Amino acid sequence: MPMRTVLTLGRQDSLLTTPWLEHLRRVYGAPVEDLDHKFEPYAEAFFKRLGAETVDSLDFSDYQGCTICRDLNAPPPAEPPEQTYDLVYDGGTLEHVFHFPNAIANCMSLVKVGGHFMASLPADQWLGHGFYQFSPELFFRVLSPENGFRIVRIFLAENLLGRGRLVQIIDPAQTGTRCLLQTRKPLVLLVWAQKVAEVKPFQSWPKQSDYQTRWETAAAPDQSSTEKSKKGFVKRARSLVGKLVPESVKHHLAWRKHLLAAQRGMIELEHLQ
Repeated sequence: MPMRTVLTLGRQDSLLTTPWLEHLRRVYGAPVEDLDHKFEPYAEAFFKRLGAETVDSLDFSDYQGCTICRDLNAPPPAEPPEQTYDLVYDGGTLEHVFHFPNAIANCMSLVKVGGHFMASLPADQWLGHGFYQFSPELFFRVLSPENGFRIVRIFLAENLLGRGRLVQIIDPAQTGTRCLLQTRKPLVLLVWAQKVAEVKPFQSWPKQSDYQTRWETAAAPDQSSTEKSKKGFVKRARSLVGKLVPESVKHHLAWRKHLLAAQRGMIELEHLQ
């Protein structure tokens, strides 16, 4: 689908440096080599180089000259807005909005069917930057078919402005493991989703996938007495062994187990730079 109309949350600064422009031209053939962020400080020029005919910006205040003033804390309109976009892009706004469910619902309503939502958001080691840091699980559950969207890809990137790991995240609902990535570098969450239907979101609230599985398992029919006996024996044996192991060691081993399990839900890729 062509990206003719674009909406950015906030008036996005252009941070494109000469090496980045060269990378985009060389790897993707993007026609952006003549951009100069010193003379074009905002992102409209970048999106227009990529084919956008209209680039709007939405903010709470017009202090940077946005085209639309709106408080994303407010609930979205009851009816779909007249103006929707091929791309709604958030380069770091949602973490600053207190009412996240209303804010993301507003974003979703502004994407036209077939269009896309993209975001670059703080995931870890950004404490104090905004109200929130985000996890991949949140967006897998929010941007889901029942809310009119499908996830195209989600990544976690270390140190986005420098070299670091780039990891594609698989939906925890598919892997059965939580997304746990331990790092000493700041992590950025990169989200890409497509709108597939005009649906009023959050008819039921999103639930974390592993808890959803536990609740469904707990509601399943009772196991046979033999299965219960086997599980009871294993549980008692583990309890006896556990009494011999110091608590600090048990906590360390449990955390390592979680980290190893989480690797099933990650695909490490070459970093963008």
